[in-house]
Amino acid sequence: MPRARVTKRRVGSDEEMEHDQKENQPAQRGGEPNAQADRGRNNGDQEEYPAFDPRTFEHAPIPAANHPKLKAVTDSWDGISAPLNMLEQLIRDCGPMLAEIDGVDSNELQKLDQLMRAVIDEKEALAARRNASQEIREELTQGKRIIDPATLWQQKSDAALAEYEKKTARQKYGKNRTYEDYRADIWACDPDHEGEGMPPLQSLIPREEGDDESDDDVEVGGVVQDYLDPLTRQMLENPMTSYASSSSLLCGHSYSRASIYEFLGNQTKACPTSGCNRRINKNDLVPDENIERRVRARKRQLEQAKAGRRKRDKAIVLDSDEDEMIKDEK
Repeated sequence: MPRARVTKRRVGSDEEMEHDQKENQPAQRGGEPNAQADRGRNNGDQEEYPAFDPRTFEHAPIPAANHPKLKAVTDSWDGISAPLNMLEQLIRDCGPMLAEIDGVDSNELQKLDQLMRAVIDEKEALAARRNASQEIREELTQGKRIIDPATLWQQKSDAALAEYEKKTARQKYGKNRTYEDYRADIWACDPDHEGEGMPPLQSLIPREEGDDESDDDVEVGGVVQDYLDPLTRQMLENPMTSYASSSSLLCGHSYSRASIYEFLGNQTKACPTSGCNRRINKNDLVPDENIERRVRARKRQLEQAKAGRRKRDKAIVLDSDEDEMIKDEK
């Protein structure tokens, strides 16, 4: 049987194979640089920049057109104060209820008072920061060149807070409307002060160095408030108080809503409280939750006093009946 013929193929060297591969690659178009050569040329010709130095960096002034953004920043502080307002209201609700308890530990009321002062301090701090933002916004709208607003805001805020911290307790809280209303609520609900008017608030706050000495000469006696409507002479119902705005007191007298609305109609008339010559209309009246809270406390005190009198009268009758029985036995 004839042997099959085997054809041998010579394998070329590595150099020959590499040469063939280069020849089979498409030729580069004219003018197109080789990538490797291009990278080398770029590395050699790279432009050098000076190192960043923060000392040479300057803030650019804020464009005047950005004042709406600053308004948004200013308004955001109102949202931050919302939890403090809720805590303040909670303290105001708890204080009178605690004061009504016979034999309540005075330390508990003192702790609540300190908490109310802390809330007032925090609200003052927020107000200082908000006012600083507002001042910067106003300066920008007036054409002032504002550079680095963050530092400027911090400086204004710190200055206002430093001034507040210098104040004494009387200066911080003695004329604070929130604190005055809170202490008035406590006083009205405290059985130990039944029938007594609260003295001026500053006389209830110990004097410190830096307080005006004339503050010690204030009249100690307070005015007893009867919480009666000047028109019906009945206990106030849904009390309304005359205010020129939500924060500016007009004459400060309170009335039952139904009676004062009927009295005024759509006209402006003199305040019906005896001795007051201020003229008011419906727009000057706002619901007064503070007075309403004190009216409720006063009603409870009157009911408790009435119940106590009935109990004493019943005891007197029982004692009288017992005396009669003893006489009959004799």
